[in-house]
Amino acid sequence: MSNNSIPLPKSVQNKENSSGNRLIEVLASDWSSYLQLLQDMPTQYRLSGCLTLLNTVDQVLNQKNTLLDSSNAERCLIGGIEDKQTKNIYPFNTQLLGEINGFASFKKLIKSDSLGLSKLMNIIPKTGPIDGWHYSQFVDGYRQWFADNGFKQTTFYPATRLLAMKRPDQFIALNENTSSRICEYMSIKSLKKQDFQRYWDEIILPIQKTNWFKAMLPMDGSQLPFYRARVALLERFVIETIHEEQNLQENSPELQLSIEQPQSSLEHNVEKKRPSKTFAKQPKKMTITQRKTAKVNQNAATKLMSQYYFANKGTFAKVDIKKHRESIIKQLIDGDSVEKIFDALL
Repeated sequence: MSNNSIPLPKSVQNKENSSGNRLIEVLASDWSSYLQLLQDMPTQYRLSGCLTLLNTVDQVLNQKNTLLDSSNAERCLIGGIEDKQTKNIYPFNTQLLGEINGFASFKKLIKSDSLGLSKLMNIIPKTGPIDGWHYSQFVDGYRQWFADNGFKQTTFYPATRLLAMKRPDQFIALNENTSSRICEYMSIKSLKKQDFQRYWDEIILPIQKTNWFKAMLPMDGSQLPFYRARVALLERFVIETIHEEQNLQENSPELQLSIEQPQSSLEHNVEKKRPSKTFAKQPKKMTITQRKTAKVNQNAATKLMSQYYFANKGTFAKVDIKKHRESIIKQLIDGDSVEKIFDALL
């Protein structure tokens, strides 16, 4: 670790290694290490879906000079608002990265005031560094946008969604849940709904000091989608993933495919016969190493089970994980090997 890296706060050094704690590892990493952590993410974190979303938003937001002629669906896409029309036009999860729910006034402005949204989004440059002056101008414009439409109260969560969509290389979208978790893991006081300045001072500025943020544009073209979304994708380290039984019921491409694996190659991975022995891969950074409370053990066991299944989905495609869920978790809590447990299901 170089002298410019951010050290692990003492308050999290001894915690069980969860996806949230990996955020701390990210903040102390260089670009290659951060990229590897992203690429190691199981499919339930929907990283490919996030990249699809950001690429689509970029075409709407940064490759036009104005949003005056934008459609309602395009503005809902940017704001993370899902309605029937938006879902029909954009056949993927448009609420990833922020997952803004509620905030009726924000939804009303997104749908009704294209001029105000266009002026607001033009405050942040499409390229180049972003500093405190740009951010303060955006916050002033955001508050004025609400005031001009008769709303007195503003909340910073929807603002972070807009910022992350405009410049995913500079901003992370937060909601109430992810805001609490990122504050916990960065060992700072929880942000309140009006803490616009603390979001910049205590979240964004520390991110800008990391080695991976300051890294030069990679020469390898395959790394560019990650690099251009490097700050927005931090949100994936503090989300709560959906349960594996919900994953099994969904047919969304980002849940079925890894980022680097095309459909055709995935189909060949499904084994047609039951193997005599399972040569499965242990997911990285997900072991139950300490006994604390039953709740902590159960959460860790659930995550381990989910990650192991999705890391080896071809092998266990015919296993009814939902049926065996409680038994697997109990055995993991008791200290049994995840490989042994899954091998016994074949």
